[in-house]
Amino acid sequence: MENLTFIKTVFHGGDIRRSEAGPFVRLHFTSEFTQAILDQAGWDDPGESSKKTRLDNPSSLPGGSLVLTPDADTFKKHEVSLSFSGAKDFDLVTVSDGDYRCREFRFTADSVAPEAAQVMRDFWAIMGERTSFLKLTYTAQDNLPV
Repeated sequence: MENLTFIKTVFHGGDIRRSEAGPFVRLHFTSEFTQAILDQAGWDDPGESSKKTRLDNPSSLPGGSLVLTPDADTFKKHEVSLSFSGAKDFDLVTVSDGDYRCREFRFTADSVAPEAAQVMRDFWAIMGERTSFLKLTYTAQDNLPV
């Protein structure tokens, strides 16, 4: 099993969708940029001059588990753990406002877990825009049996 741990992650909400396989919840996240995540995932850094770049190779991660652990000690008891069926749409975005400039990851994760919508709704109601650590654990594609 492989994992990526994103820091200062904000859950921005989710939406319920339907595919041929059935209903699922698409969860939307932003996370602070770290070189460690780029290196771990094997993504190339497009540089700070890029406003928005879709990261690929891999462009998506297979399913596994996700754990959202609030940064603040007083909220740690609200940690959430869910299965997810895949994470994708990884963008590296440069955000600027006047002299302020930073880079962040934006991405989605899909969950078919029956409790996903309610669990994440409750998490959002408690956490709002507060940050968390997000750990995605998955099986690396190159380790899958042929």
